[in-house]
Amino acid sequence: MTANRLEPVSDLCDKEPIHIPGKIQSHGMLFVLSAKLEVEQVSENAMAFLGIDPKQILGQRIDSVIDNSESIIATNLHQLEKGQIQSFLITHQEKQYQAVLHRNNSDRIVLELEEEAFDDNEQGQDLYRMVVEAVGSLENAKTLQALYEIIAEQVREFIGYDRVVIYRFDSDWHGQVVAESRIDSVPSFLDLHFPATDIPKQARELYVRNRTRIVTDVDSEPVGLYCHEGDTEPLDMSDAILRAVSPVHIEYLRNMQVGASMSISILKDGELWGLIACHHQTAKHVSYQVRAICKLLSLTVSTQLVSKQQKKASDKEIHSAELQRTIFEELLNAVDPMVALPKLIGEVQKLIPSSGSAIWLNDSLITTGNTPNASDLKDFIMWYSLEGEEIMLRTNRWSELYSPAKSFVEVASGILLIKVSSNLNQYIMWFRPEQIQQVNWSGKPTKLTKVDENGETRLSPRKSFEKWSEEVRHSADEWDDTDVDSALQLRSNIVDVILRRVNDLEHLNLRLERSNLELDAFAYIASHDLKEPLRGISNFASIVLRRYAEVIDDDGKHKLGTIVKLTTRLDSLLDSLMNFSRVGRLELKLDPIDFNKVVTDVVEGIHANQNMEKVEISILKTLPTARADLAQITEVFANLIGNSIKYNTSDITKIEIGYEESDGSFFVRDNGIGIEPNQFDSIFQIFRRLHAREDFGGGTGAGLTIVRKIIERHNGRIWIESVPGQGTTLSFTINDTRGEI
Repeated sequence: MTANRLEPVSDLCDKEPIHIPGKIQSHGMLFVLSAKLEVEQVSENAMAFLGIDPKQILGQRIDSVIDNSESIIATNLHQLEKGQIQSFLITHQEKQYQAVLHRNNSDRIVLELEEEAFDDNEQGQDLYRMVVEAVGSLENAKTLQALYEIIAEQVREFIGYDRVVIYRFDSDWHGQVVAESRIDSVPSFLDLHFPATDIPKQARELYVRNRTRIVTDVDSEPVGLYCHEGDTEPLDMSDAILRAVSPVHIEYLRNMQVGASMSISILKDGELWGLIACHHQTAKHVSYQVRAICKLLSLTVSTQLVSKQQKKASDKEIHSAELQRTIFEELLNAVDPMVALPKLIGEVQKLIPSSGSAIWLNDSLITTGNTPNASDLKDFIMWYSLEGEEIMLRTNRWSELYSPAKSFVEVASGILLIKVSSNLNQYIMWFRPEQIQQVNWSGKPTKLTKVDENGETRLSPRKSFEKWSEEVRHSADEWDDTDVDSALQLRSNIVDVILRRVNDLEHLNLRLERSNLELDAFAYIASHDLKEPLRGISNFASIVLRRYAEVIDDDGKHKLGTIVKLTTRLDSLLDSLMNFSRVGRLELKLDPIDFNKVVTDVVEGIHANQNMEKVEISILKTLPTARADLAQITEVFANLIGNSIKYNTSDITKIEIGYEESDGSFFVRDNGIGIEPNQFDSIFQIFRRLHAREDFGGGTGAGLTIVRKIIERHNGRIWIESVPGQGTTLSFTINDTRGEI
């Protein structure tokens, strides 16, 4: 009992060993020859072709089988290159045969013969004129559709078949008939779709290797091969023109009511684009020469396909190039390219035909046109940042890749995405909406599998090719190669601008570093050299004030006293300037230091020099150990704690010192007088005081400037939080503050 059931059969289709059928079609014969041109295998129909019993042929030199054939075979064999074939004519007993010679994948010599019917000179001249006219018509085709229709008509005229169709593959290897030429009595396949399983993977690979394939008679019995008893290796017939047809395909053709068929491959850039598929209701042979002419026409079609699609792509590329140039120049001239990019989203969308676009930079989303809502896009970006490894995503069936996309297929069923940076989550996206299609299939696109009496599953093709319609959803128009090229070119331009900017910044940083070193050296030398004349001025003013006190009036004494005060203040300023320049000039000595001990030592030093009765200093929790310059970090804490004591009018001065795990920052917090927000930047400017010189014990105003320079030399940063009248928190980080030693 045989059971039929519908089930996925792609694996069965792809595994069918169609390249080693062990048989050939009956309209020709085949030899397998040794390097010495001795017959190792021969087809069983040798008697019908040559009048010789095939059993008597094995082991014979080919010259003894076919008259005077060895020299011409040897000559063609010498010219034969791997993966190619040589064709020539052979005459035996006044009969002419078309011979085809090739080496198969096992490097065995395969010779095939067909009776040659094309020997009429007048017919040859007519065919030549037809070829010239056909090639001219193809080259003059204005559109791709016209090209398809012309080639279908021309091939049918050459071979005289009932129906010729142009069959184009899509990205999933389903096929569609895009043009057709037929007699009225056969059904039309125009615009019908065929499932990928009709032409499985291994069949498509053979179509690339062997561009013409003929089935002369679906009802003829295939012919087996005679070989020596020890020759058990199946003969690889991938390049054989006589290779027997798969029983499944024979059944498929019979169900289609086809008695003979021929296929001619159409390649585009070396890959299978489609087929010229030819059907005849009865058995029909087409000579090798005519098949060669059809192959020539298919080569012309391939060339025209590339030419016309390049012209179409060129128009898109010109439009894209203009927009790319505009975007590139805007980014190049911007102060910050990554700030300017979102403002150019309108131009970004126009680069690629789409319904909407989005840019995700620095956790910020900018959209234009019709796009999924912000929360859906942010969820997808989060998912892709974890799952997506490639710099580009291209799909017209987004929901198959990312199931939540099913909720917004009407807006975006297709997405083209590029990663601006491989390290950062920065993306540019284009979207295309769902295109609901009514796809007409040539019969229901499934194959039956049969479980035979032995329990083995075998393929059984569908029996009906009547139109069967299906609604296809959750799919958008496909992104073509020019779309992808535009996206990748945009990414390249953005990266180019960023790299240029980085290069400019590196040069600027070098110049600034040199300038800073020169300024530090100048400040040190200037402050050092000014001290000597300044001391002289101060000393002479003091001497004059002492020695000539009796002869100088009160106004003179006041002025001399002012000179002494000013020189003292200037001396303090020069000391601060020297200290500031010293910080920049001294090489950091980075060692593991215990920050708890640093703070404890600073506090003890303050205790020794001033009254601390109304000062409470507390370390909130144990501070970490980190690599730093001990002397400079000590100066940082001394300055910050000293300022907290100095600028405080509370009854009890409270100072808290701590460490934030979340951002790796140290802080010094107080309950002092506080600082207005508009003065946050001013406190770090050298010699800038926020109060009168006499208030809060005076000072030069250089302390926090020196602190900031020390922090920056430790690859850190410092910032302030303050509320006037309530207190101030100064926080800072240094490199590796979280790295325990």
